[in-house]
Amino acid sequence: MRAIAVIAAALLLGIPAASARQTLNPVAGATHAVQAALTRERRALDALNKQPPNWTEANNEAYLSLLVLDLAIKDIGKAPAANEMKSATANALDDDAHTIKDHDHAALTAIHNKDAQAARAALLAAINAKQHLITELNDHGGTTESKTCTAEKPFDVFAVPAGYAGSYADVFPHGVPKNAKNMKVTFIDLATGKAPAAELFPGQTWKSKIVGFLPDGRLQVHIDVSGTGIGKPDENAKHWKVVVTYDC
Repeated sequence: MRAIAVIAAALLLGIPAASARQTLNPVAGATHAVQAALTRERRALDALNKQPPNWTEANNEAYLSLLVLDLAIKDIGKAPAANEMKSATANALDDDAHTIKDHDHAALTAIHNKDAQAARAALLAAINAKQHLITELNDHGGTTESKTCTAEKPFDVFAVPAGYAGSYADVFPHGVPKNAKNMKVTFIDLATGKAPAAELFPGQTWKSKIVGFLPDGRLQVHIDVSGTGIGKPDENAKHWKVVVTYDC
């Protein structure tokens, strides 16, 4: 039976952080995020080009690309305050990024409708636009590294049972080097292929953090769940996947 932590009822509840990253300056962070999104977009296109198309893989990769692009948009918004670019430049790049999001949404809609031709067209438009955005960011000091590695691992997150104030889960994705740079962590609900909802179960919220590397070299990612307990211990669970991206 999975160990259950009794967490104080005074835990602060809020919208969980869907990702955690090492500290980067805004332009470098935005550049890396767009590069990671581009890698996912290409994987989505590869999935569509399979015979028959792998719709589930295409959906998951396209959604991850959209999710990571949101990190880039946040970093672009921080760049003027960090004196890395003028507000007008940041606004123009923000517009470009939101145009990419329109392509991404069009691709996801086409994938949902199993319209391969429309999905490919939208993905190609997004890929081209992301490449252009990377060039623009590089002109303002963004990293020029383009190769991104990924580590993934499925795991279960259990609900807080009745009579308890909280539960937790730890996951240890394999293959992430201790000197990994520009590391990002995101989660996917395997039942939906999308980022997990703010509520794990009704009345229960979650938050995550990167604990760090253990002495044996494994990366530890921790998820806390808190709220009103339901059911018996280990009776209710969601099946997730952690996705770690970093510079190779």
